[in-house]
Amino acid sequence: MKTKTAGTKRRSNGRKGGASAKTSKKTKPTTMNTFFKEADGGLRSANILHQGKRVLLSAKSVYKNGKVPKEEEGYLFQYHVEEVNEGLHTATIEYDGKFIREDGDTFENYPEENEVDTVMEDYRMALFDEDHDQYNTYLARVNAKKNDAIEAEKKDEENKKKSALDDITDIEEKIVNEKMKACDVLESEFQPSGALTRRTIQKGVNAGKEIINQEWGE
Repeated sequence: MKTKTAGTKRRSNGRKGGASAKTSKKTKPTTMNTFFKEADGGLRSANILHQGKRVLLSAKSVYKNGKVPKEEEGYLFQYHVEEVNEGLHTATIEYDGKFIREDGDTFENYPEENEVDTVMEDYRMALFDEDHDQYNTYLARVNAKKNDAIEAEKKDEENKKKSALDDITDIEEKIVNEKMKACDVLESEFQPSGALTRRTIQKGVNAGKEIINQEWGE
């Protein structure tokens, strides 16, 4: 089993800080309870179910003795389950190098100048459901922000296309129905861009004639 230690963060044995959970006299059944019935104590099934799943840990529950740097208060750190340990009560989890603020909607890379434990070998599986649900809640918030941005961009593109189509229809109306000259339509609809340029036709029946070009902007 890969072991990495060193750093300043460490998961405490109990829950400290973060969102408070409502207590109940009844024990909530979990899938972990059914694994003990298997020949290997349910270790293989537990790993199939949990490996790779992510959790969010509050800063106070990550730092030893709850001593959190002031600038990190309200940080939630992202880890994933590397493997469930024998006995199923603990797991080895690895840090993903990301955090999200309690009031945030974007996962951010953790500042490189700060040191964190990359691996915790004694994560309590009793906390998994709550920490995993917390990750899913924030992930939904992040995805909602992304989806809103995508929808806003699509709406903006649709509006631009509609506006362009309306402009074309308006120009066609002036030329076909109102019998306006094309040059007059250009002057009424667009602004000239740059100075007039003169060019002499070199070939064809119009060779030698001078033409004037004008570029037009929006």
